Amino acid sequence: SDLCHQTQRTYKKQRKAAILLQACVRKHLAQTHFNKQRTAAVHIQTSVRRFQAQTSFNKKRQAASVLQKRWRATTLCQKQHKEYTNLRRSTIKAQAAVRGYLARQKVSQLHKSASVIQSSWRTHRAKRLLANQR
Repeated sequence: SDLCHQTQRTYKKQRKAAILLQACVRKHLAQTHFNKQRTAAVHIQTSVRRFQAQTSFNKKRQAASVLQKRWRATTLCQKQHKEYTNLRRSTIKAQAAVRGYLARQKVSQLHKSASVIQSSWRTHRAKRLLANQR
């Protein structure tokens, strides 16, 4: 009976030790599993945040590119309009100068023609008066 009690106590100690060991092993396995899941979750979060940051950056870069293109187009348009206005103004001045020159040439020619006609008329009238006096 004493041996039996001793065996039972040893069995109970060994059973308790086995249960404690199993609990420690399960705890270790659970912690390892939890740490792997946490590491995976952190990796997923990092990937999502990186993707969101890259998407946001690309949208901002594209918006900046659109703004730059529009700004360049606007400034180019303004420059071309200014050049066109200056060219038009210069062309109008040149045309006015040529028209003025041609008009002065025509008036000068008309004066010369009028002088020739007046001279011819005076000569004709003088000859007629001279013929009438004879």
